[in-house]
Amino acid sequence: MYLEYWGLKVPPFENLPNPDFLYFSPKHEEALTHHRPHRKRMLPHKAVQKIVQTQKVQFHQRLLKVMIEELSVFSLNSMVRLNSNAIGRVAETTPGQPLRPVVQLIFDAEGHEIMEDRYISLKEFPLLYIVDEVEESELSSNQ
Repeated sequence: MYLEYWGLKVPPFENLPNPDFLYFSPKHEEALTHHRPHRKRMLPHKAVQKIVQTQKVQFHQRLLKVMIEELSVFSLNSMVRLNSNAIGRVAETTPGQPLRPVVQLIFDAEGHEIMEDRYISLKEFPLLYIVDEVEESELSSNQ
């Protein structure tokens, strides 16, 4: 009855979670990626890895896939190290490819600061990939 009244094609209230009605707010990501009294801050890509590893038996695979695509493995503005040893900031996520964001390069492979804006889309360079996320506090000591 309420389907016709509200013009719905799919029942929104089911016993099983429906990925079509899933919404991840910034608070969902913040829950693991910010410091808490009982644990240290977790880097965003490590948080996604932990969720997938610990929840794959509790959540439907499609639900996990939607979550990863929505949250992305590397959050916007996070600092990352590429396999070339260059360091950049995640400028844009790539829908459907959570491991291949657009990265603004900040330091080249030798650790020299890049002064001009240089962006690289990792989906266009299959041999280039992110090896780790970098804490901003590490930058001054490593460069």
